[in-house]
Amino acid sequence: MIGFKKVPTKLVLFVFISTVVLILLLYLDLSTDQPPPEEEVLFTEEVKTSPEDVQTQKTHTVKDGEILSIILEDFDISLNTQYKIYSLKNSSLVTDIRPGNKIIFSYLGSKLESIEIEKDKLNSVFVSIEDSVTIKKLRKEAELIQSMLEAQYPSLFTRMQLQQECLIALLWISLIFLAGI
Repeated sequence: MIGFKKVPTKLVLFVFISTVVLILLLYLDLSTDQPPPEEEVLFTEEVKTSPEDVQTQKTHTVKDGEILSIILEDFDISLNTQYKIYSLKNSSLVTDIRPGNKIIFSYLGSKLESIEIEKDKLNSVFVSIEDSVTIKKLRKEAELIQSMLEAQYPSLFTRMQLQQECLIALLWISLIFLAGI
């Protein structure tokens, strides 16, 4: 027997048995040929209540060349509501908008409740839209923040300025601590 190698009998036996098992599994699957069972879905109760109206806000920043009537039209404010706003004596508070002003539209569901025009950080105009339309000029007060060093800073300071002040205070404390060692 020159040139012939020994046949791996264990491998041949394993392949033969695997093939027979696969053929039997396919035969059993084809012979049953039944579709998988279907689930039956039963509705036991109906939902009768509609979901509550959600309060939402949309914000618009006024750009150069924009006018209030176009902005209101873009936010689907009815002409009747616009007419009520423009017909008030103090409507100039609302119509005098400048680039950079923020207009906040507050809705309850799909119904417009109010419009707030932020002129700057302290001044804004509030338009309440209910049965009647009212315009109020609001002035916000600046709060004072008490720091650890007993100094008072207006809340209009930026975070960066407050962080710099805290960093400087920590540096002084560490210098004093190192000088004591």
